[in-house]
Amino acid sequence: MDQPRGEIPLDVMARFTAAEARLYPMVMMDPVGYQLATVLVGLVANELRRNCMDITTVLERRRELIGRLPELAADAGLTMGALPADAVVDAASALRCRELVCADKVRPGAAALDIAAPSTLTKGYESCREVNRPGECK
Repeated sequence: MDQPRGEIPLDVMARFTAAEARLYPMVMMDPVGYQLATVLVGLVANELRRNCMDITTVLERRRELIGRLPELAADAGLTMGALPADAVVDAASALRCRELVCADKVRPGAAALDIAAPSTLTKGYESCREVNRPGECK
């Protein structure tokens, strides 16, 4: 049975948090590495957006995407550098899970509701609308 959209196991949340803690602070010490990390996270997140419409599927794809990340990077004309593939995939998975949780909070017919309740899963997003249509809401 599929896991409800809003339920992410605690050990997975800890892994997601650790991955983000490894990658995102690079902006202060290694801006070029940070830029590569965010581009790679974006590539994996886009792959998850195309093929994962629930949290269970996101979690099931982890091992496969860790193995495919060098190929995804090469297809985009990039290399992995010294970035850990597991951290990149976990950070992208955290992003996709936040999107799914946020999307689940906006039910059909409730378009006027565009502010998600604050939570650790949606921190950094001002609205569900921003997650569902990146770049349109600033």
